Amino acid sequence: MLMRLSLILIFMVTGVSPLVGQILSQKYIEVSGFAEKEITADYATAFDFNNLSRVSGRMTYGLLGGEVFFRYVVEIDYASQTVTLHEPKNYIYKGNGKKVPLRFSKDSALPLVSATIEIPGHSKLKGTFLIDTGSNDTLQLYASFVEKNKLLNTKQKLIESQITGVDGDIILFKGVGTNFQLGDFDIARPVVTFTSSEKTSKSPFSYDGVIGNQIWSRFKVIFDYSHKQMILEKGANFDQPFEINLSGLGLVAEGSDFKQIKVISVSPDTPATEAGLKVGDQLITINDKPAKDLYQVRQMFRREGQEYLLKIKRGDEILTIKLKMRNPF
Repeated sequence: MLMRLSLILIFMVTGVSPLVGQILSQKYIEVSGFAEKEITADYATAFDFNNLSRVSGRMTYGLLGGEVFFRYVVEIDYASQTVTLHEPKNYIYKGNGKKVPLRFSKDSALPLVSATIEIPGHSKLKGTFLIDTGSNDTLQLYASFVEKNKLLNTKQKLIESQITGVDGDIILFKGVGTNFQLGDFDIARPVVTFTSSEKTSKSPFSYDGVIGNQIWSRFKVIFDYSHKQMILEKGANFDQPFEINLSGLGLVAEGSDFKQIKVISVSPDTPATEAGLKVGDQLITINDKPAKDLYQVRQMFRREGQEYLLKIKRGDEILTIKLKMRNPF
């Protein structure tokens, strides 16, 4: 039997957070192999998702957490934008994907995987990484790992950036790695986020960083916790270059409908700095079209060489600014 549950937006995270959410419309979870009419959880916990809503540009209603991943075999197909839940006792994998061993942290049963990262000017480094399908990042290295291996002393240019999470805004540095080896897969030139803040380095968990959706979305990913493994199938986009923010702007969506696009950071030595944009500016239009969809704006700002005419609100003033995209690396 196949059952579909519809929802507007879900951040899939693979830790032990409980199932929290509200059933709405637009995207689908397919539940196969059993006749339940609902996905239930033993308990639910309420969180303030306002910061996640700000950074995504859409109202976030909840998380599907570790309880779901431990209960089912979870198949995430990024290409078709579907999540399929299989009953473990009936599940048999028949594809050509590669199996990658998983282990779980002793303190919180978080899913961890071993991988190797290569940074320009450094030898290959083995690390233990948290699997986080709720992260929009590519690869984040925690401060303890960064400092131990002196990774900020690199031969490449690093760009200061800012992210918004559940705990608020955090200052980070971004660069480009030479290679990231995950199981049998070599992932070329991943965008790497280096954490240098003690606030984020004092993690109680035993891992060196986080692998986010910019990597997972290059695969169909099947999490089989019952066999302590995941299965990776290459997607059609596996070899495509990683997209990066070419503007130098850190943006969030605000307002009750998350349609007000505001600047929360301006990275130095980027087009945004050169154009005179400032923290607190609100984007009104881009090329005379309303700037109300954060996802669309971010996609526009990833097109190298493209020039845009921005109308912004700064205090009581309305300003017109030209912004041309340029690769910071």
